[in-house]
Amino acid sequence: MIVRKYEESYSYKKAHKIIKIRNTVIVVMIFNIIFIIVFNLIFNKEYWIESTSFSLVLLGVYILSSKNRKLLFKYTKEKLYSYQKGMKGEEIVIDELKKTLDDSWVYICNYSNQDVCSGDIDGILVGPKGVFLFEVKNWSGSFYVVKKVFYNYKGGKYFKNPIKQLKENEAKIIAYLRSKNIKIGISQSFIVMIGDSIKSISGKTGIFITNENKVVLEILNSPNQNLSIEQIQKVTEALEFSE
Repeated sequence: MIVRKYEESYSYKKAHKIIKIRNTVIVVMIFNIIFIIVFNLIFNKEYWIESTSFSLVLLGVYILSSKNRKLLFKYTKEKLYSYQKGMKGEEIVIDELKKTLDDSWVYICNYSNQDVCSGDIDGILVGPKGVFLFEVKNWSGSFYVVKKVFYNYKGGKYFKNPIKQLKENEAKIIAYLRSKNIKIGISQSFIVMIGDSIKSISGKTGIFITNENKVVLEILNSPNQNLSIEQIQKVTEALEFSE
C-alpha cells in the first residue's frame, strides 16, 4: 500500500503546539530566575543571597499553587498524552493495512482540504475495491453506541460524535468527485476504535464501527467496484490536487 500524507495530522499539530507552549513556559521561568539573581546582585549586593532565596520561594509558591500547577503541568501532560495517543492510533491502522494491501492501493492520510471536507479525515483509502474513509479513535476506556451517540461505560460520559462528521464528508467527497466527472461512490466508511473498546452498538449508525484487527477483513469482503489503475490514479490526483 502506498501512503501519501496530505498534511500533518490534527493530533500531531495539537501535540506540537502544546510542546511549544510548555517549552515557552519553561524558558520564561528560567529567565525569571536569572533575572531575580542578577537584579539582586546589582541592586542588593549586601543581602543578595537572602533576597534571591525569598524571591525564588515566592516564585515557587506561585508556580506550584493549585491553579497554576494544573495549568502548567497536569493539563499539558494530559492533553499531550491524548494527542500522542491519537497519533499512535493512526499509525497502528496504517501498519495493519500495509500488512495486507499491495501497491495497487493508495492511502491518503490526514486529509483536510476545507473545500472538499469538513474538518479532517484521518484516512482515505483508494484501491480496486473502491474508496474508503477512515476516522480513527484511540480513546481510553470502554464504550457503547446508542442511536449514533458514543458513551463511556464509566459514568455514561458523552463523547463527541464522529459519525455525523464522517457521514457529511461522505456526501462532500462524492459531490466533489462528481464535479470532476468522476462517478465513483464511497464503498464504506469506518470508525476504527483501537483495541476492543466498543462493547455494544444499538440502532443503525450508517457507518461501520470496528477495530484495527478487523478493518482489513471488512475491506476485502466489501463489494468489488473493480476500479482500474487509471481510475484509482484519477481519484487520488483529484483529491490531492484539488483547488
